[in-house]
Order: sequence, then C-alpha cells, then structure tokens
Amino acid sequence: MDARAAEIDAGAGRAVADVRDTAARFETAVRALPPAARPAEVRMRTGELRTPTALI
Repeated sequence: MDARAAEIDAGAGRAVADVRDTAARFETAVRALPPAARPAEVRMRTGELRTPTALI
C-alpha cells in the first residue's frame, strides 16, 4: 500500500491530457487482446475478479 500511495503522489501533477492518453492506450491494449484472453479474470487490489473488458 505504501508503494501504491507513493505512485499516486508521484503522478498527482500529471496533466489531464496525459491521463487521458494513458487511459486510451490501456483501452487500445485491452481491445487488442486475442479473443481467448478476453474472458480471463484479473484480481483487483480489492480482491474482486474482473475481466479485462470490464476495466475499460
């Protein structure tokens, strides 16, 4: 949790355009996953399971 907090603090000054660009690149990467990977579940920090497409 300390490392996560440090990363959040480090990124706090990022420009909104940078955050939007990062989100768009993440969405592009998720949409480019092969069909077989799309139903795979990832565990969120909170313990919840989500599919990659549920994250976009």
